[in-house]
Amino acid sequence: MRPARFYLANEIPRLPSSKQDVHALVALDAANVQKEGAKPADEAAIGSRVGDRIAQAVARVWEEVLLAPVGGPHDDFFDAGGDSLKAITFAMELERALGLELSPTLLYETPSFSGFCEVLRECRAPRYAPLVLLKAGAGSPPVFMIHGVGGNVVDILPTARRMAYPGAVIGIRARGLARGEIPHSSVEAMAADYLREIKARQPNGPYCLCGYSLGGLVAFEIARQLSESGNEVGFVGLFDTLMSPLRWPLRAWLSIVGRRIARLPGTLRTAPLRAWAAELRKLAGRPHARLAAPSASMQRDDASLPGLLSSLPIRVLRVAASALIASARYRPGFYCGELTLFTPIHREPGLPSLEAIWRKHARTLSIVETRGAHSTMLSAPNADSTAASLTRCLCVPIVRD
Repeated sequence: MRPARFYLANEIPRLPSSKQDVHALVALDAANVQKEGAKPADEAAIGSRVGDRIAQAVARVWEEVLLAPVGGPHDDFFDAGGDSLKAITFAMELERALGLELSPTLLYETPSFSGFCEVLRECRAPRYAPLVLLKAGAGSPPVFMIHGVGGNVVDILPTARRMAYPGAVIGIRARGLARGEIPHSSVEAMAADYLREIKARQPNGPYCLCGYSLGGLVAFEIARQLSESGNEVGFVGLFDTLMSPLRWPLRAWLSIVGRRIARLPGTLRTAPLRAWAAELRKLAGRPHARLAAPSASMQRDDASLPGLLSSLPIRVLRVAASALIASARYRPGFYCGELTLFTPIHREPGLPSLEAIWRKHARTLSIVETRGAHSTMLSAPNADSTAASLTRCLCVPIVRD
């Protein structure tokens, strides 16, 4: 039932009786179709430049996923409206169209249309490669930024691109997003896998590590292992990283439940009697939805959780479920260095503070407030502010060294 085309019209043609003129609408659609067909089309020019079935398939799937045609060879998938879920859908559709097995990192590393087509021609069966270059750089140690619950690095991309830090920014994606990959079952396993790749990329310290949401647990574990083995850790940044809700103190749960109960009379007063049952279910389910949401996008609208769940690719759901189980099992040790905790100013009220959670697990803590909420602190329009704050924090240990 999805429309094949959308047109912007100045007005709807109507009959003298003010009803819609259906025949005029059909004629308008036919005229637009004819105009599109007569267009010397940049798409055709693109196809002729690269001139193979890969470019044609990429252009077709691009339009199906983004609902907009490729405008030129330098079009960027993410600037054109792509996000983490669309990137996975794009890769899966191309796998079916071309009979290839694609790594999710291909699109992150080369998001332009022409660049992606070039890489695709050299594509072979992918090996699990968690490191994704988000921003090139040199002269300073690279910054490794670890994925959130959903496993993608697209949530990190807006902030990474805006950083003025001179070194490279490298994202780390979860295992399990590509066909045939099995998700990690523990935070320790993630840390071991990622640390091996980090060491291959940067043999010696200082190491700069960041983690978003659940990724902060993995960044902490990597930093702890590096420190215990005598490696220098320059920076550890955790972006609104909580322990598993199963380990929250009782007073945090009582605070959340108390606020829900306090809001209940006002909510029921403004709702019709027949809607009380639904309001009660929504009020009770809202904390659970925030805790169990498998990706940051789910935290933007609690009411749409079932629809979002049904629209997620099965690979993302599998990675998210494994990550949530891993976080519940994780028992953090002690890190003898400093943790920088990035906390959004619009945090969910009643949640335990980051300082209260982490002060038992690190020698010193530094708190940095950022704009936005948990799900928006790294994305536009907050990415500029967060990138500036992170860059300032990163430059302090580099100057000191």
